[in-house]
Amino acid sequence: MNLLSKIRRSARQQMRQYAVPWASIPMLSATLARRWPMGQPMILVISMPRSGSTWVGETLARSSGASYLHEPFTGTLLDEGAKGGTFQFPFEAPPSCYWKVAERLQSGLPRFRLGIVRYPDQWQLSGRHERQIVVKEVNVLGLPWFLNELQPRVIHLVRHPAAVSNSRSRLPWHENLHGMFQPETIKHHEAEWIDKTEDPWIVAGAMHGLAMSLTSQLLIDYPDSMEVTYEQLCQDPMIEFKAILDFCGLPFTDEVRQYLQSSTREDVGRETNPWGTSRDSSTMHERWKRELEPDQVAQIRKGFDAMNPGFYRDDQSWSLVDQAVSP
Repeated sequence: MNLLSKIRRSARQQMRQYAVPWASIPMLSATLARRWPMGQPMILVISMPRSGSTWVGETLARSSGASYLHEPFTGTLLDEGAKGGTFQFPFEAPPSCYWKVAERLQSGLPRFRLGIVRYPDQWQLSGRHERQIVVKEVNVLGLPWFLNELQPRVIHLVRHPAAVSNSRSRLPWHENLHGMFQPETIKHHEAEWIDKTEDPWIVAGAMHGLAMSLTSQLLIDYPDSMEVTYEQLCQDPMIEFKAILDFCGLPFTDEVRQYLQSSTREDVGRETNPWGTSRDSSTMHERWKRELEPDQVAQIRKGFDAMNPGFYRDDQSWSLVDQAVSP
């Protein structure tokens, strides 16, 4: 095989590896990305896992002004062999691949696989200046680093810890919560007691409370941010998402409206596919009140309140369905 054939073969392999063909061309792709820059600012949707961030990201992705990336940092880290829980790193020492991902985002280079780039057509070279990059991520402890390196417009999504714990309980993660944050992170925030707790519901509440507390405190001094609760979105998706899109500077298009109408009417395959985004939004935000036991809710709240998160502090927000006011 001559040199030219080897180059062609290498180029074909690169193009199969990434979702957007032009982004896989060595050297030339970076030049093309700089030649046709993306619109600004970049938008970051961030939350703890199981908080509804995929729903938010997928909704924003339907706007004609969005170029969407699904967890490029976490996905790249996992592709390189990291275990699922190791992405919650101390912000002073991010994984090495984060710098590579940040560089691609800053230049608007979608050099990622299919799955991270879910809609390749959004990354055509024509019209790039009219589109903003929308990044959905679940590493809330990385937020200080994200803000410093990317200067994004931030949507911080918050969900009730009992709802998150209930959702998580259907996945293998529920029994491995102690590995969610790295030991140095726990020590840094003087939360070593979590590692000594065996009750998974207390641990789930504490982990959620710690992340929510740190993120909210950080965003107080970051002007280009918006805090949204999952419960608000479920109760009135059209109005709440219109407010989010306006904040982002993205048009509320017919495609966004149609997606919300189709994804909020009924649950589709919830039991067989817990990662799905179709839901009956009018009841989804209170489902945990019908599915969790009182002692489980009490343990979640115990762990959550111990971290002083500043959210969901009143008794009514923790009441179960037989105690709550009927809708």
